[in-house]
Amino acid sequence: MKKVIKIVSAIALSLCLLVCATGCVSNNWGRAKEKLEAEGYSVNATVNTDDFSSVAKIKAGLVACGVGNADTDPISSYVYGSKDGKFVHIFYCESGEIATELVEAIDAKKADLMSTYEMEEKETKIGKMGKVVYFGHKEAVKAA
Repeated sequence: MKKVIKIVSAIALSLCLLVCATGCVSNNWGRAKEKLEAEGYSVNATVNTDDFSSVAKIKAGLVACGVGNADTDPISSYVYGSKDGKFVHIFYCESGEIATELVEAIDAKKADLMSTYEMEEKETKIGKMGKVVYFGHKEAVKAA
């Protein structure tokens, strides 16, 4: 009986780890870009050192939302993927503190964002994983 319980526990733990591993956004912007492209998403990836104007626009938007300030670089890179009306925004922040500020700002504006993007609550996913913040359709978040 104890052997059966150990086997069932091991299987349950393995399934939980599998579900958690497949439901997380990659903590590497290059890997997220590759995963989205492999799933057929159109991807725009911006790295702070590669395209300053795009990062400056994103930074200005974040500062306007109360995340970071004009003297800081709140994000190091950003990935956007879209396919068939589904999308994901992924922000790679400079610190966990900035990531927390950003996810709180997005969550505070969730109703407006859902209205802007014509999304329903059940298909929306907002989250933070370390220094990574994501917002978008659950399906697109899972693909990243």
